[in-house]
Amino acid sequence: MGSEEGFDQVLDRLKGLVEKLEHGTLTLEEALRSFEEGVTLARRGHAILDAAEKRVELLVRGPEGETVVPFRGGGETT
Repeated sequence: MGSEEGFDQVLDRLKGLVEKLEHGTLTLEEALRSFEEGVTLARRGHAILDAAEKRVELLVRGPEGETVVPFRGGGETT
């Protein structure tokens, strides 16, 4: 894999780690390493989503720089 994983790859790796941890067959040291990797992956995924949010906000700006449609996270509907 390349040095810059996309969100889908990060999510797939996180799912794999969760499955390993849920089985409960890892040693304490293996579980700690998996947990540490999971935290790192979660932070990477969060950074990817933050960057995507900023891109969306830039794309919906009006000609004078005002935001026409601000991005609303969390799946909120009105």
